[in-house]
Amino acid sequence: MAENEEKHLDPITFAFARFSLNISLCYTEVSPQYFIKSNVHVLLISLTGFDSDLVAGPALLGIMHLSLLEPQEILVDSSIRGHGHGHGSSQSIEDSVNVSKSSTLGNGFDIGNTSGSGSIANEAGKTTKTLNMKASIVDEHLLPALLPHMVHGNSKYILIQACKLCASLALYFPNKPELARSGCFHSLFDLLQGDHKEVNEDIQYAALCALVNIVNGSDANRNLAVELKGIRPLLVTIRLSSNDFLLYEACKVLTNMCYCNSYTSGCILSSAGDVVLLQLLDGCDILRSHEIVHSSLCALTNMSNSET
Repeated sequence: MAENEEKHLDPITFAFARFSLNISLCYTEVSPQYFIKSNVHVLLISLTGFDSDLVAGPALLGIMHLSLLEPQEILVDSSIRGHGHGHGSSQSIEDSVNVSKSSTLGNGFDIGNTSGSGSIANEAGKTTKTLNMKASIVDEHLLPALLPHMVHGNSKYILIQACKLCASLALYFPNKPELARSGCFHSLFDLLQGDHKEVNEDIQYAALCALVNIVNGSDANRNLAVELKGIRPLLVTIRLSSNDFLLYEACKVLTNMCYCNSYTSGCILSSAGDVVLLQLLDGCDILRSHEIVHSSLCALTNMSNSET
């Protein structure tokens, strides 16, 4: 039940909400090909524009679950061509957060992202094409519909789902610049520091997970994070929070921001980020908080790669 909503629903509102919840419950029973061909995700995106949180909330939940679907390869005519996407690697340390099947956010490392839409030659004049739900959701203009919820919405449940959805979509590399251009990247920093609305630790945690994924692998987004004044809310979170999960994710964002980037490393150092991390290390129990210690050391390692 959304906040500040009446419990009585008209039949249409109930039908839309129930439809969205059914998608969340059975999304693994249907292939991504079926969802894309039937335009289910397009309908869910349109439902996010409803004034009622009882429709918009379940619709975001349904889209969130669809974004978890693994890419699917199908055979198409050889006249349909695509381009694959490759990802290189470097020796510096960079983290990424995965989204688990239960719609909660995990804390594992993921070097590299989910494969994108592409195609390879096959027998009998056919081509193997990859259908990626993360790409299709963004192609259908979800992000412009998502931004008003993140900026003007007050429902904590919807804000959490919006942040989780950004984290999931950012695992597909071509979506990273779209998240930055849409304004969602900026809104995540606002939600982290509670600008213009009251937020809780669940919203902050989901926002941090999304920031980890958006910054991961994208130099442009690393630089943009600095331009959006994102260093300060991260350092404030590390200094003031007692939540281990928030501390861990905030350190991972800093780790990704200064990964092979002397400009962002210098900005973090100028903001006394190294001092904050050393204070965190000084107060950590290495046995009970080894993940925080590890992520803090990774951030310091990446910062030490620059001449500054």
